[in-house]
Amino acid sequence: MTTSGFEEATVFEMERLRCNACGEVFTADEPDAAGPAKYEETAVAMIALLKYGGGVPFKRLERLQGQLGMPLPATTQWELMETAAKPFRPMLEELIRQAAQGGVMHNDDTSMRILRVTRGPDDKRTGTAGTLT
Repeated sequence: MTTSGFEEATVFEMERLRCNACGEVFTADEPDAAGPAKYEETAVAMIALLKYGGGVPFKRLERLQGQLGMPLPATTQWELMETAAKPFRPMLEELIRQAAQGGVMHNDDTSMRILRVTRGPDDKRTGTAGTLT
């Protein structure tokens, strides 16, 4: 259900009753409105977008969700992301394979003036090292 462009979350809390005679706990059945999936794809996509697109940590999302009255623990968020990522695993492995075929380029953009060379005359290294004094 959409209201002003914002998605709503419905939390179903099933009533649980315990038998005083045997101690067994009985939980009410979920209503038909609950549907087969526990979380909608849009909720999973939003968590992924906030985590990996916006850099919001799972613990911060957990706190935000709790403040909005829709508790969603960080561990549950991780499990949702792990499940959602499984179809993309072959793609990731192919990207890793292709990256492994590339050459290595080293670049050092450190700017430092070398004031004094600190190696002896018998040192055969070709790089330059120095100390700041």
